Amino acid sequence: MTTTQDEQTKLNAQYRTLLILWAAFLMMFVIYYFLPVFIGVPHEPIKQLLIVFNVMSPLLVVASFFARRIFLARSVATHDVRLVTTGFILAAALCEAGAIFGLLDALVAHDRYYFILIGFAMVGLVLHFPKRSHLGAASFKSMNA
Repeated sequence: MTTTQDEQTKLNAQYRTLLILWAAFLMMFVIYYFLPVFIGVPHEPIKQLLIVFNVMSPLLVVASFFARRIFLARSVATHDVRLVTTGFILAAALCEAGAIFGLLDALVAHDRYYFILIGFAMVGLVLHFPKRSHLGAASFKSMNA
């Protein structure tokens, strides 16, 4: 087996890991959506908390795109494939934090429209779907050296 094949095997393994992590994050969002449905949400919202949660959730999702972009650019510049994984995990965690704010919106602030925040965070995670090309771009120079 040549070094190029070894590198390709490692990239494929890392890509599968990213896909598994992505699916796990996505399943957590589904749980966050249905948890308040089964628990039951009172119908009188707390307005001060509602504002905090409705600002923080989208802000974290938007920040996830900037964080991922920074890590992807750094991974290409330094040819470090691990930074692609780090950037993906950070972006997914920021999206999940946005979804958790949506869950808190339902459970603490008693907002019946919490699902919008969770849905927004889920769309963010879907847009962060791992791409094999990111791994390839980060390892391009090391594969051709």
